[in-house]
Amino acid sequence: MFFLTGAVTVDLASAQVFWTGANSGTDINWSDGANWNTASSPGSSDLVIFDDTDTAAQGTVNSVVDAGFGGTISALQFTNTDGYHTVQIADGQTLNIASGDLTVGSTSVDFGSTVATVSAAFTGANGTLSLNNGSGGLLYIGLGTGNGS
Repeated sequence: MFFLTGAVTVDLASAQVFWTGANSGTDINWSDGANWNTASSPGSSDLVIFDDTDTAAQGTVNSVVDAGFGGTISALQFTNTDGYHTVQIADGQTLNIASGDLTVGSTSVDFGSTVATVSAAFTGANGTLSLNNGSGGLLYIGLGTGNGS
């Protein structure tokens, strides 16, 4: 269960697919169903969520949008508060977010002396990230500050 700070529009017809990284000893490819909670890679109507499962050190790639992946998802959320998620979009590949938002955060909430921060990044020399929702886009949700490029 996730508690979002802010309003998020989510297509209720979308299935939620969570990255587990369960096969990360072999590969970290999006096309490998063993890396997802559904045992199959996400499809064009799926909301993809990266939470605190299989996070890594800053700058460490821990998932790859590879040639075997279909390339299109409905929406993408990063809700991790422990560690980092760095998605590599492989050379010549496109990650297309077709109808929803790219959301970085569900929290940057101050719980007294503890602050939880969501950290996500994209990398890839010749990969493409495409946001195609005319009414949506990049959302940063939280009480702190966010930036992107």
